[in-house]
Amino acid sequence: MSKRIFKIVIAAALILALTMSFTSCANTGAKVADAASASGSVDNTTLTWEYNADNKTLKINGSGAIPDFDSTESVSWYAVRHSVEKLEISSSITEIGSNAFYYFPKLTSVTIPEGVTSIGNKAFAFCSSLTSIVIPDSVTYIGQSCFEACVKLGAIFLPSSVTEIGERAFMRCSSLTNATVMAQISELGSQTFKGCSRLSTLCFSEAVRGITVAEDAFSEASMSFENATFPQLTTGEFSLSISYVYADGTQA
Repeated sequence: MSKRIFKIVIAAALILALTMSFTSCANTGAKVADAASASGSVDNTTLTWEYNADNKTLKINGSGAIPDFDSTESVSWYAVRHSVEKLEISSSITEIGSNAFYYFPKLTSVTIPEGVTSIGNKAFAFCSSLTSIVIPDSVTYIGQSCFEACVKLGAIFLPSSVTEIGERAFMRCSSLTNATVMAQISELGSQTFKGCSRLSTLCFSEAVRGITVAEDAFSEASMSFENATFPQLTTGEFSLSISYVYADGTQA
């Protein structure tokens, strides 16, 4: 009888252990709750930040550089990263540091303000809902893995002000169909467009046709540097005439 009781106890313990294991696995994939409104400052800078839970917007206020963060966990606004859908960056910001907005899974679009000169390593990597990014012609540096695995990003335009693009900058941007790169670069590094399997339009400035391109810069991509178009940058003056048509049909 004692052996039977012992077996029952062991069986019950195993069932309990398995149940706890399944519960743990289920919680791992559970939906992350939306963050509450929060605010704070960035160490060793004059910058402050504010997250509004009502409109899911993160604002970075102040002037100067958003610093490099050593890890994603050290980012000042780390606690709200899963909830942010909109990002507003002060027009007085001059740099966006490494890891600043790494893995913001709900962030949909970003406009980099005029005056920003560099976007650091992994600054927007793994922003899996990001569909558009506007980069002004003040930016000179795009960091390593800057937009890596932004799987919904459909198009990018890099202005002629850009002089350096880091390795893996657009790696695994699997929805990227249009890449227009007017950057005045001397080389294209390893895995820059690796895994861009839907890339159908690829355009570089004629001025960079002869640059050094890493052998794997376009590995697993649907385009290559040799297949790109190379328009010549031109400037000129134009006259434009505009006719206004009013609701009553008259024109001006």
